[in-house]
Amino acid sequence: MKLYEALEAVDNGATELDVMINLAQLKQGQTDSVYRSIAEICEESNVLVKAILETNVLTPDELELAVKLSIDAGAGYIMTGTGWNGGVTLETVRHLKTLTKGQIGIKAAAGIQDLEFAIDLLTAGATRLGTSYAIAMLRQYEAAKQPKDEPRLDPTGS
Repeated sequence: MKLYEALEAVDNGATELDVMINLAQLKQGQTDSVYRSIAEICEESNVLVKAILETNVLTPDELELAVKLSIDAGAGYIMTGTGWNGGVTLETVRHLKTLTKGQIGIKAAAGIQDLEFAIDLLTAGATRLGTSYAIAMLRQYEAAKQPKDEPRLDPTGS
């Protein structure tokens, strides 16, 4: 089903895919199935695949295994999570940087709401960020660039 949905998305114009690994299979030790699922999508879709790991629900051993399987399967990125079980942490990104050894990109996602945290995540090793607060962060950045004595533009127009 995942492969069908991935190919359908590509047929409809997707140039990148965020694909959730099968957490139940990973936790049950069915690593061949986890690998095949990601590898098939990478091979068949011919687009950048980001494997979503949900790092907050994985043990250290499971996380290491999920990273290895994602790299071996051909994913271009690992993504920390969707946010359903908490946000990303700096410690997680630092750990992922160690595990990946630069072999794959790291997309930090979930709970990134301000510019300072975003910059800290990038400094820690994230190569991409997933956030719905990008506009607010750009406003924070622009406000920080403005000299204190200059009038500031209000991007809302009010």
